[in-house]
Amino acid sequence: MAKNFGAKLNHAKGTIEITKDFHRRSNEYGSVESNALIQYKTVYPSYRIVFNTVSASKEKHTGLTIAYMKDYIERQKDSETVMVDFESVSAIYGKAKAFFLKKYPNHTAKIKKAEKAVNNDRVNLIAAELRKKEISEEEIMSLINQLGLAS
Repeated sequence: MAKNFGAKLNHAKGTIEITKDFHRRSNEYGSVESNALIQYKTVYPSYRIVFNTVSASKEKHTGLTIAYMKDYIERQKDSETVMVDFESVSAIYGKAKAFFLKKYPNHTAKIKKAEKAVNNDRVNLIAAELRKKEISEEEIMSLINQLGLAS
């Protein structure tokens, strides 16, 4: 794909992809963008003009606060050395987040694993208490499913 000031050719799709800003600037007759668009359409008359769409990040980092990051780092083996580096960037959230995600890209997997372990412990405790009350296994499983604790 060739790129030119917010416009790029996508030969695989047969399109000229432009940004909204490029489109706005191309409306001015004689502008660089207008001339580029005219040239593209002259050379590639069958190509369609489409707007670029920025795809949102698929992975959300909700709950990723400075406090959470510090707590997570403190629980790691190399916490002392990492915390020194983290403290140097923690005044600016964006830099702290970038540092943290670069150092611990799989932190959510560890959290989910821990949550699942806690959830399993809860299920086991509930099942043990219900067994003491001589409730059948079917009734125990039914209650666990109703509580949404089944894994």
